[in-house]
Amino acid sequence: MFVKIDNVDVYRSQVRPLIREWLKNLVVNSHVEWMVVLYIPPTSKDKNSTIIKTSSFDKLKIDFGDEGKELPSVFAESATFSSGPRCFKLKPESDSSKQNPFVEFAVVLKDHMVASFDESYHRFSDSLAGYKDLTIDKFRTRLALADLLYDMRLFQDSLDVYKELDDDLNALYAIDSSIFDVHLRKLPKSLDKFKFDDWVDELQLSFHSNTKINLFGAKCLLFKNQSVLFQSLASHASTVSISAIYISNLYQKLNYFLNDLCNTFEGSSLDEFAYCIVDDFLNLPVAVRLIENKSSSTDDPTNAYQLHEILEFKGELKMFQRSKIVRIALSKGYRLDGPELVLQDISLDDCTEVKPATLTNLSYKPVLEALKSEEIFHNWFEAITEQIIQDMVFCGRSKTIDLLSIDLVLLNYQKGNYQESLNVLQDSYEFFILNGWNFMGGFLLEVYLDCIEKLNGSDHEHITMTNLRLLSTLIDNCKSRSQIGINNYRMIKTTESISKLYSNILASSLKLDTLLDYPLDNLFKVSIIPFFHADQSTTLDKYFLEFEFTNLFQIDFNFKTIEFQLVNNDLDELFFVGEDVQILKQVNQTFRLVTNTFKLGYFKPLRLTVKVNENLEFSKEYDCVDDPALDENTTVVHQAANSAQVMDSASILPSTIKSKQDYIYFYQDLSKLYLELSPSRTIQLGTNELTLAIHNGENDIENISVQLTAVTEGLHLELENSTFQFDRADTNEIKEISFPYRYHSDNKLLELEVTLQYISNGEKYSFWQRIEVDTTLTISVSVQDLFKNSFIYSKFQVGTSNPKLPIRVMDNKLSTANSHYSISHPCCGTPSLVAFGEQPASFFYKIIPDSGYSMVSTDTLELKIEYSNLIDECYHFLKLQILPELKELGLERYWFIFQNLVGKKVKFDLNNYGIKQFIKILNGVELGLLLKLLFLRHVEKKEEQDKLVQLMDSVLADKVYIQPEPFPIPRILHISVPVPILRYLQILEFHYDRQPQYIVGEPIPMRLKVETIQKWHESDSSPDNMNGDVSVLAESSPERVNGHVEVDGGVKEKFSMFIQNDDNWLVSGFKKYNFDSVKGHRESNAFEVDLVLIPLNVGKLILPKVIIKVAGSENEDDSSMDIEFKNGLESVLVVPQLESITFSF
Repeated sequence: MFVKIDNVDVYRSQVRPLIREWLKNLVVNSHVEWMVVLYIPPTSKDKNSTIIKTSSFDKLKIDFGDEGKELPSVFAESATFSSGPRCFKLKPESDSSKQNPFVEFAVVLKDHMVASFDESYHRFSDSLAGYKDLTIDKFRTRLALADLLYDMRLFQDSLDVYKELDDDLNALYAIDSSIFDVHLRKLPKSLDKFKFDDWVDELQLSFHSNTKINLFGAKCLLFKNQSVLFQSLASHASTVSISAIYISNLYQKLNYFLNDLCNTFEGSSLDEFAYCIVDDFLNLPVAVRLIENKSSSTDDPTNAYQLHEILEFKGELKMFQRSKIVRIALSKGYRLDGPELVLQDISLDDCTEVKPATLTNLSYKPVLEALKSEEIFHNWFEAITEQIIQDMVFCGRSKTIDLLSIDLVLLNYQKGNYQESLNVLQDSYEFFILNGWNFMGGFLLEVYLDCIEKLNGSDHEHITMTNLRLLSTLIDNCKSRSQIGINNYRMIKTTESISKLYSNILASSLKLDTLLDYPLDNLFKVSIIPFFHADQSTTLDKYFLEFEFTNLFQIDFNFKTIEFQLVNNDLDELFFVGEDVQILKQVNQTFRLVTNTFKLGYFKPLRLTVKVNENLEFSKEYDCVDDPALDENTTVVHQAANSAQVMDSASILPSTIKSKQDYIYFYQDLSKLYLELSPSRTIQLGTNELTLAIHNGENDIENISVQLTAVTEGLHLELENSTFQFDRADTNEIKEISFPYRYHSDNKLLELEVTLQYISNGEKYSFWQRIEVDTTLTISVSVQDLFKNSFIYSKFQVGTSNPKLPIRVMDNKLSTANSHYSISHPCCGTPSLVAFGEQPASFFYKIIPDSGYSMVSTDTLELKIEYSNLIDECYHFLKLQILPELKELGLERYWFIFQNLVGKKVKFDLNNYGIKQFIKILNGVELGLLLKLLFLRHVEKKEEQDKLVQLMDSVLADKVYIQPEPFPIPRILHISVPVPILRYLQILEFHYDRQPQYIVGEPIPMRLKVETIQKWHESDSSPDNMNGDVSVLAESSPERVNGHVEVDGGVKEKFSMFIQNDDNWLVSGFKKYNFDSVKGHRESNAFEVDLVLIPLNVGKLILPKVIIKVAGSENEDDSSMDIEFKNGLESVLVVPQLESITFSF
């Protein structure tokens, strides 16, 4: 307080009472620092105290100083104050050279102000900390703290507190709305010179607990104070960038504030009031200055970044203004088709009806100017929208620009400017649909379609495509008929309008010149049920697939055809077709597509085509990969099927099971036509032949055409025509086609493609199958010939080519068509024998030519062997176990899943079967696991899967089957065996006087006779021999010398004979002799020589060995000659002389 004391009496009567009352009424309750300043004018004299008289200033300090006698009567004893002076003398000096007293006064005043702020700040903070719950008192305290910070120019701290006050006010209203007055405060009657800050100050709001708080005024007060803080921060900012940030925050806060007011309070007058507030803040000097600097500093690269947020929120505020004017315009009856329906606010309260705004008296001049007429309003709407677009372009708000452009489009559409609307709408509707704004996209698409029809009604392709796109928007984001969201365009469409739209599509498509293809997935959801079926409802060879169809349009559809195309890994195609397919209005349904063509194997969907009419179709493309569909094994080894028997059982199980639901396995059915390809059961050695068996179904078929194509590289079918023709085949008839082939390779696994076409019941059918057949010959035959003087012994050994695959030899027969030979065999019959790898079966035959018959090279014998593969017998027995069980369960249609995918993987204990006649499956557990996976994939119904798995487990799981009698599957092998030929047969014989015993060392006279026979050699004068033709001999028959026979008539062949050294015999005479024989002489030539043998040891001594070879030949084993030693193994008993016997002890 500033006081002036003229004299003591004035002080006592006026000044002291005034100071006392000031302290009591103002200072004590305000909790602030205080000070009394004695002002002495410059013209007055400052008197100091004397012993007699006290000065006015000292009297003031005595009463109101630090220990003033008046203070106890004013302040409580606990009151504390800062340490600064309470009384201060201020006397301006007229002499400028003296110290200025105002400097000292300012320092003291600042100290008191800081102390007062510190005390108030701590008091408010402690008070806020003491509140546990949010109350009006706590709100009032926080508001006082914010004002305190503002008074101390701490703008940012004050702003932070005001943000908390916003949340507290909303929370207080939510906790107890009864303490608030929710009525709208009386708005200004005229808004022409309206200033928001002044108007809020005039409200004089009170936050006392005994009166209700006006919610509208409280929100306005809090925002007004925050706006002042933002402006103060912007004005005192050190850079333009920081200033722009504060203004953009102010505009953002203004946007939130106005939307909060409009959402909380009702009243059409509030629309104009909010519009006026936006104008007030858009014209703030600091904001205008920042925006003007934009145009004057365009070269500054950072300027755009500094101002883009201001322009962005400025554009949003203008959009807010636009929405309020549109609302007022609607109350005046002005039309704005499109924006007022789509872009305006939608009430989320579905319990209340939307009431039209009530028109009130308008007072704001810009609003009155914009709403003079409907045309002026449309022009104003277009102008402000363009202004907003300019601001948004600078900010890079592309999506907002698109939305605002749509507003202009719809406005032009309402005005009839269709071309301008069409130019913008080319891709806009697609943008909204792709971004999930289905309702907006559908609405714009319908506008786009109407513009096209009005501008260019002859572009039928464009119109049809747009209609289809509009139809697809009706089901976008719809999962079912009952799940149509608020964002779906279907929400405002009835079933009749959808039906009309589809009728328009059909009508416009009939006017097209070319076929129009549209994605099926955009309209319907079609799913394949990935299980192949033979049509059991008919005896015809028909097959079908089923599809799940989802129709969300609630109308019926009739399609001309539906075609489903599949492809396998070799790009072979398969088609399923349905004609005149009707889709009902129910949501979920199934339909069936049928085919008259069968193709075996895995096929992947390629394309689904729904043909509506000649000019319109819906299609769906599927991804097709080149991965092989044989997912049952991760590794495929191309080898003979029989070799699978020696594979490790682990190779049967897949190491990785991949889900290939995209592939569908097509397999045969026992009730329909099917094929079997195998090596011919009766073959001639040296020829290759296959047999194709056609198993007809339950219908007579005719005009049968069978085409064979070799797939394996190097395979040649020796056919004049690769197509076979048949007139007909009766029901369940089996027709067989045998055909030769030529193939030179070690690989015995051949692949052929068979295409069968036929007619049944007036319809064309086809059957296509790519078949692999194992041509490995499991039997092996060898022969060994033993020549005698008048006949030949032939020993045939029949074994197996694979040691792991034994065979059963059931019969054998050696015969000839040449009457000059007679063949005899053992008198006892040959039983059925099992030949193993190390234990072949042997058979003997005696071949006797007629006396005097001259053999020729073309003479042959015919060997016939009837045998059976044990693995085929076991597999056939297993088939007899499984197939009747399947028929009993009604599941025989799944037989070929087992036969095609598992059958050749079964491992049998073939050795025990061949010896003990029982069948045991070695890998039943592994096969059961594999079958379970296969049935899970290829069998649709769960109960059928369980039955099949249970059946296969009972049949395969390590079970032993006792087989009393073998069940052979006979195969016949014919072998043309050439008659064995030998040039020379040497018959040796020792002639001597045979006695019971001989004495060691005693000479034994002997005659060695050698008889040379040439009857087993073909005649030199035979026609074949003259031409140099030599037949192929059997495996063990001797070969001809040099491959031909020299004709030299009467020339002698010289031979050398050696007696081999022997430790048991001493030969007296020559050990080597030469003799000769006339070549080609059919009669035998004899050579005799005398010699003496002296035994050297006692015991049974075998006669010495004699070797004969053609003279000049170094090979002792001459293949052109054979030796028969008649008594070569004859032994002589040699005993010692009795007189010379000695005994050793």
